[in-house]
Amino acid sequence: GRETHRISLDEARALASECNIGTSDGSADRELMMMMRLYTRLGLLMHFDEDGLRDLVVLKPQWLLNLMTSMLCRRQIGDKTRAASTTRREWRRLGGQGRLDTKLLPELWPELSPHQHSELLAYMTKFDLCCELPCEEGVYAVPSLFPACAEEAAWVESDADMEACIRFIHEDSKWNEARGFLPQSLFFSLQVGLLRFATNAKEAMDHLYDDRICFFGDQCFMLRLSPTDCRMHLTVQASTPSKPAAAANRVCGRLDDGLGKRYGVQYRLEVSCPAPGCHGTVVVSETARCDTCRTDQLA
Repeated sequence: GRETHRISLDEARALASECNIGTSDGSADRELMMMMRLYTRLGLLMHFDEDGLRDLVVLKPQWLLNLMTSMLCRRQIGDKTRAASTTRREWRRLGGQGRLDTKLLPELWPELSPHQHSELLAYMTKFDLCCELPCEEGVYAVPSLFPACAEEAAWVESDADMEACIRFIHEDSKWNEARGFLPQSLFFSLQVGLLRFATNAKEAMDHLYDDRICFFGDQCFMLRLSPTDCRMHLTVQASTPSKPAAAANRVCGRLDDGLGKRYGVQYRLEVSCPAPGCHGTVVVSETARCDTCRTDQLA
């Protein structure tokens, strides 16, 4: 018969009942959820007891991954663009700007129903592969499809700008021994996390690129990826209405909110040593000692 890649939660409950999962005291649903959480951790199926995701039980995780990939693959997007008639503009916008209009979902996943489109999009949002933009109804940002940056378009530099960098190493490494470790997908997830908390349309839309994101609002800052040395560089405008530390807290708060652990990294925020003639860096921490001149600078 036809292979089943997914079932609804009600269908899973019916199967659980047939297999005598649970007892007469009403624990069947609780035991089913415990079983599915375990199987999800083991990679045998995929289910999350969350709004927008709860009703879909994925029996073949590879099926879900293949559908997600079809949104992220530039070659497949190019094929869809050439084949499109009435939605060519939207396909070009997805491939060129990383903005997904939900009117493309029937063409992207023709085998799914409208309700299943919403479920799959919710899965992609959960995994930080995309997020809804606050300024355009029915449009999602897809960071892995953001365009390359035209340098002059992103940020007007000023000598008064304040800068810091975030260094990354593997979670099992030691700072004084390790080489850097920074998966690019972590940066994409961080972009999604920052966009979710954008407070207005201007913040969320003006400058979205594959290696940087710029915010102009309460906090005026740019976060730029530097993959060769496994760092992110944070630049804050001196004229920003809020304190410069607020931008760092916004970025680091997202890293502390499970993102670093998910990607197996540890990080630290560093600033240039203010000591005259020293080219070292100071870790922003309680000790705040320069790694070159070894003097306490920020304490």
